[in-house]
Parts: sequence; C-alpha cells; structure tokens
Amino acid sequence: MDPKQAVYDVVKSVLKSRFRNINILSIDITPDVDEDGDQVLIVRVVFDAEEKRLDISETSGLVRRILPKMKAVGETRFPIFSFIAKSEMRKINSDSA
Repeated sequence: MDPKQAVYDVVKSVLKSRFRNINILSIDITPDVDEDGDQVLIVRVVFDAEEKRLDISETSGLVRRILPKMKAVGETRFPIFSFIAKSEMRKINSDSA
C-alpha cells in the first residue's frame, strides 16, 4: 500500500471513531517543517456539524491515540491537527476573495 494512503487511512479511521457526531468532509495531510526544524504533518480536517466547535473531550488525547497507529504504518512525523467547520470555510473563502 502507498505510504501516503496508509497514513490517510489511519487518520480517517481514528477521526471517524473519535468524532461520531460530525460529518468529516475532507482531510488534507501536508508534510511541513516546524519552527524547530522538525518534520511534521499538518492535518487539516473540514467537518460539518450542528455545533461549529468540537467537544474538547473528543479532541483531547487525539494525538496520543493516533501516534502509535501512524508509527505502525511507518509514519514517524508528528501530526498537527486543525479542525475547520464547513460554515467557517465559507467565511475564509469569502474573506480571501
């Protein structure tokens, strides 16, 4: 299996099991380098839900839960998550136009 696809599948699986009250519209995973020069993965998740904000109990511990699964498929870069509500995407897109 393609390593990028394996990481995507792990992220998608963990997010779907962790966030049951939202509809995940897209997941974008981009390699990057943080301010310390370390390799990281920027994971941008666009979701649709009644609430614009996610429950902190669902987001806390996400990285701790996902890291072992990512390492199991050979990915050692640290994931940095950002969650954007679909309604906020419209605001971002209209502000940049």
